[in-house]
Parts: sequence; structure tokens; C-alpha cells
Amino acid sequence: MSSAQFVNVPFDQDYPDKKSSVTLNADYFCSSNAITTQFVNSFYQGQFLSGSLINSVSNKLIGQNQLGAEINIGIQCQFRPDTSSRFKKLSFFIHLQNREHVDVGFPRDLFNLLFYGNEPFQGQTANLSNFNMHLLQYQQFQFGITGKLDHSNIRWSIGISVLNGQQYQNIEATTANLYTAQGGQYLDFNSNVTYKQSDPAMGNFGSNSGAGFSTDLFAEIPLLTRENHLEKLSLELRDLGAIWWNRSSTKTTADSNYYYNGISVPDILNLSNTKFGVVNTDSIYKKATQSTSGQIASLLPGLIHINSLSTLGKWQFSKGLRYLYNANYKLNMYVTANYFATKKLILSLGCSYGGYSRFNVNAGAALNCGKGYIMSLQSNNFDGFILPQIALGQSLSVFVTKHF
Repeated sequence: MSSAQFVNVPFDQDYPDKKSSVTLNADYFCSSNAITTQFVNSFYQGQFLSGSLINSVSNKLIGQNQLGAEINIGIQCQFRPDTSSRFKKLSFFIHLQNREHVDVGFPRDLFNLLFYGNEPFQGQTANLSNFNMHLLQYQQFQFGITGKLDHSNIRWSIGISVLNGQQYQNIEATTANLYTAQGGQYLDFNSNVTYKQSDPAMGNFGSNSGAGFSTDLFAEIPLLTRENHLEKLSLELRDLGAIWWNRSSTKTTADSNYYYNGISVPDILNLSNTKFGVVNTDSIYKKATQSTSGQIASLLPGLIHINSLSTLGKWQFSKGLRYLYNANYKLNMYVTANYFATKKLILSLGCSYGGYSRFNVNAGAALNCGKGYIMSLQSNNFDGFILPQIALGQSLSVFVTKHF
């Protein structure tokens, strides 16, 4: 769903005399180019990951892979001034949201090393380079305006947001290689890794670890208006902004080579003369890394969206391109057909390719319930609910609007 400040919410035109509205929105998605919905669900729920389930993912991996997930929950209030007001052509809105975003880019060898161990890599170097993970959680307070240009049917919207940064983690491994000698005689690990983290003591909901700003922009341009035939072009830029995290944030770098050949035990029955040393994860970490504290900044993953909407009688055909920058996101192309089954019910079905995953099926419905209530249900990865064992994503968006 990309309804941009609710300019495109279906059935709004059925309530022309209503001056205000309240909308509850909730949506989530999790998708990847290789990791199946069944694998994600089993991993998240702590279930046993069978060999066949791991193999099904491993066989889909390419050199560099991606996974993305989001959860957004919010409420929006919109108000349109009286027709006698000097602002009668404008609408004003306030939007409050809690937003969580996870973005991961990982090489094939990393997945196989985690789930098969390093035995298959004997005499080889596991390439773990170009691994990155971006985790972001924040609360958004947005104020915006929508309107029409004079002597034109061009509709526009702008939203300005103040952001409360709650949690941030970022890992960038530009270089990471693990060599395993035959028989596991020794390991050689070469790495260049940067890790950034917001104040770990401020990770609870609503806590303040940083602050930021963002902007949303939207325009809808009619291209053709005829009886039973309407063409519109929509342009949308969302989440153009950044968050500055406080001085308790940390940045850790590791640029080192670690060689490990085990511990020599000459007599298994007499360990008194065996020197185990002080090798442990803490000592390795302290020796190989450098940490500094201070303010850090992070850009939001922003959306660029272009949509063309054709209305032909009871049918609508929506075609578009979506791209999420500052993320491991590929260009997403989609086509969706909407059918007005009745004056109060719209059904949609379509497909898309790209984004975090590959091919997806999208489906949804919008219902005018009467008395000012509008409900919308949409999934851009509907196949994840039907065939989780092969689908590469799952998503759901729910909107409930009440006009007053």
C-alpha cells in the first residue's frame, strides 16, 4: 500500500461532506531473494530447522543475497477546514507511528557456514565479505498538508516529521574471510568490520537515544479524463531524512588477522602440564577491536515510488516502480488489477518482481462499510500465506478509517 497521506484512499469521495477522519494503520513485511517464508517463521518461533529446510534455502542462494523486514503501527487524524475558510482547498493531518526496520545483505558462504559449520570448507576460504545489517526502531510524529493547485486537478501533499530514535545497530563487513585447513588443523580469519550502536541502555519502547527529521512528498497528476476512462500519474518520495544518535552511541572497528591452531594436549589423562592460555571471546574481542563513543548519524531507508493508474469502467490497472534507497533493495516492478465488484467493494490481484525478493503475488480488498467507515486489507506477498515452503516473502497491510 502506498496511499501517501491518504490522498488515494478508496471511497473517500463517498463522504464529500465529512470534515475530518481518523485512520488506524498497521503493516508488516518480511522478504528475501532466497530465504523462504517457512524458514523465517520456523526460525522466529524457535522451531527445529530440519536439514531439508536448510537445504531448500541454500539451493536458492546466489553470491550476494538480501533480506528485509518492517513493522509499522500508527494513527492518523485529518481535518478539512470549512468551505468559508481561506484554507478551504487544503487538508491538514497529523500522523503518529512506531516504526521498525531490518535490512540485511549477506554472502552465500555466510549462510552455509552458520548452518552447516566449517567442515564443508576444508581447504577452502569462506567468503564472508560484504555482509551488512541495518536495524532501526523509532517513533514518528508527522504534520502535513494536502491540496490542489489552482486551475488544475493536480493534487499534492507534503509531510514534515520529527523522529524519536529508539534503537540503532549497523554492521559493515567490507572484508571477512575464513580459511579452514584440511582436517581442521588451523583457522585463519581476516576481517575489516565496523559496528555502530546507539545507547544500549535506552532500547525500551519510547526511550530517547537520538532525534531526527524527515520529509514526505507526493503529487498526483491527471493525464486523461474522459467518460469511464481516467489516467493518473503519481510521484512519491517518502522518508527523506536522518536520525542523529546521542553521545552514548559507540563505533567499533576491527581490522585484523586472527590465526588459531588449537590447543596441544600431550596427555589426555594428565592436564596439569597443559597450557590452555587465556584465549576466549573477550580477550580476542579486546585485542582485535577499537571502540569510541560519540554522536553518530544514520540515514533513513527512503522510498521512491512512481505509479500510473488507469480507470476503465469498473476496472483499474495500476502499474508502477518502487525503489528503497539506503537499503539492500532492488528495483521493484508491479502490475495490479482492481475490480469494483460493487459500489462498496474493490478487489485487487496482481504481481511484482524485485525488491527484497523475486516474484510475488499481491492481493487485497477495500470495503466501504457505511456510516463513514472504510476498511482496506492488502498483501504484496500473498503467496507467502498460501505456499510458505517456496514463497520468499509475506506481508500484510490493514487500514481502518472513520469519517466524521
